Amino acid sequence: VASCFLDISRIIKWNKYIRKVDIKARISSENSIIVHEQHQPPSKFSRGRDFVFNRHVFKANSEYYFIDIPVEHN
Repeated sequence: VASCFLDISRIIKWNKYIRKVDIKARISSENSIIVHEQHQPPSKFSRGRDFVFNRHVFKANSEYYFIDIPVEHN
């Protein structure tokens, strides 16, 4: 399931500013991954940014839910 959130060709359909996605850790027992995303600047007046998330997926009834919890990093 997580693979659809790691393929750049799919991700940029949802967010055209994402430039790179890396998996830093997998937590299979929790259906979670630690993801580092790099975003390009949306305009020439801003800088690119990066984010680290604990991305968790779960299923309730017939629906899948994805939760991104920010992880502080330096």
